[in-house]
Amino acid sequence: MIGRVAVLAVLLALVGCGTESERVIEPGELSRGVSEALTSAGKQHDDVQCPDSVRAQIAESVKCTMAADGKRYEVTVVIKDVQGDQATYDVDVAPQPLP
Repeated sequence: MIGRVAVLAVLLALVGCGTESERVIEPGELSRGVSEALTSAGKQHDDVQCPDSVRAQIAESVKCTMAADGKRYEVTVVIKDVQGDQATYDVDVAPQPLP
C-alpha cells in the first residue's frame, strides 16, 4: 500500500494581483513535488502527472495519477497549510490501480 505522504511545496505562480486567494501551484511543480515526496518516502514509481493547478488554500484538492509497475493509480493532493510562499499538502495514493 502506498499511503499518505506530507509535502512542502513552493508556490511558483501568483495570478492577477497576487492576493492570497489567487496563489496556485502549477501542474509541473505539483507533479515534481508529489514525485519527490513519494521517492523520499521510499515509494517506488515511474511517473506522476498532475494535469491541473491547485489553489494554495487550505482544503483545496486536485487529482493526479502515478504510474508504478505498469499500472496507474489515482493520487489525491490536499492542501493542509499555507505560510507565505509555501504550502504543505498531503499526498494520498489509492490502494487499487485505475481500471
